[in-house]
Formats: sequence, C-alpha cells, structure tokens
Amino acid sequence: MAENPFSFGGDHRYYGSSTAPDPTSAKSRATAEIAALLKEYDPELERRVSRSFRQWNNVLRDQLRNEMGLRLSVGDESQAVPVRVVPGFPTPFQNVLEGIPPGVWRFLLRLPALEATVKGLDSVIDIYSGVRSDAIPD
Repeated sequence: MAENPFSFGGDHRYYGSSTAPDPTSAKSRATAEIAALLKEYDPELERRVSRSFRQWNNVLRDQLRNEMGLRLSVGDESQAVPVRVVPGFPTPFQNVLEGIPPGVWRFLLRLPALEATVKGLDSVIDIYSGVRSDAIPD
C-alpha cells in the first residue's frame, strides 16, 4: 500500500526519517554564510539551543499531551517519538532563508541594537529641542 503523501511522520518527510540528516550534504554557500553570521551574533547559540532542548523537551511533551489529549499508545502498547536537534535549517525553510542576502541577515541580527540607538537618539533630540540654545553653557 502506498504511503499517503499528506500523512504526518512518514519516512518521506524530512522530520520523519529514522536517520539524522547530514548537515553538510545540503549545505549551500548561503546556508554556510547564515550559520557563520549566527555564530558571530551569538557564539553560544548552538550550546544554548541544545541546553534548551534538554531542559524543555519533556515539559513541552507533557503540555502537548495534556492540552491535546495526544497519546501515542493503544492499550498497553506505546510508541516512542524520538526527537533530536541537528545543525541546519528545516528543509521547507531552507530555500526561503537562502533567498535573503547575507547583508540583510546581518542587518536583521543587529536590529535590536539599531532600535536602541534610534531610541537613544530620539531621546537626545527631544531633550535638546526642549532646551533653549542660549541656556546651554559653552
């Protein structure tokens, strides 16, 4: 019987494979540049993601089970759902992410700092415009 192409978790799905994908096989120049930018932005990012996964995996599974009533069991039998974190981007997003030039990624990663700078400059402008120029000492 042919597998339903719309089924969840089949081997034909990138997330349903029983073997971890090779992060270097589908890596393009753009993906490598984005990974380098992320490492530059936060050198500890990979370690923090792994730690977050270990810390919150069971909590999230329990929450999903409680909220959705999702149980992968029939009678006394249950099915394990292994989850692992691997380097790279999810396949559906890879083409979209790679379509964004690295200069835009660099800008987006620094956006919070730029927003803080703009906020600070706006504050200086507001203060300066509220003070008469002749009241400012030389």
